[in-house]
Amino acid sequence: MAAQRDLLVVINSRGPKDFAEGISHVLARRKQLLMGEVDHASGGRIMGEVDHASGGRITEISYQIDSLGKICTLIGTAMPAKGKAKNHRTKRPGDTRGTHSLRLGRILTPKGWREHVEVPLEAAQDEARSAMLQRDDIEANRAFLEESRRLLSFLDLVERDFEKAVLVEQASGLRKVS
Repeated sequence: MAAQRDLLVVINSRGPKDFAEGISHVLARRKQLLMGEVDHASGGRIMGEVDHASGGRITEISYQIDSLGKICTLIGTAMPAKGKAKNHRTKRPGDTRGTHSLRLGRILTPKGWREHVEVPLEAAQDEARSAMLQRDDIEANRAFLEESRRLLSFLDLVERDFEKAVLVEQASGLRKVS
């Protein structure tokens, strides 16, 4: 029991002091991907052809990008400056899957993350649903629901992988002791 407690203390102490910054970097990466879709769709050349997105898709992307900013505001952080976003999701060279899961979990889902991220986002989702039923800003609210669900699903996956990696580390530590 003491070894398990000590391992969790070590893992938690390695995490960033402000995990909201880590989440804002994930959102900034999502914004980069959406902007890339706009850049590609608004005139990128593929084998001599021009690919043009519909105005509707461009509008949809703009609402999605706006919702990323709203999510940052709700969790109490700001979107990193353009070009300053770190992609925490990429596996570092030499990292095992377990090491990567531990690192990502420490950054994005430390103890108490749900109270700071999930609770405010779910409250805002409820407000967005209510507004949509009143036909108020349907597209913006739909985009917010989509992006906030995407983030919460991702964080749930990160947390599950983190917990599995902690269990593997604990089992490994117990084998070394015995």
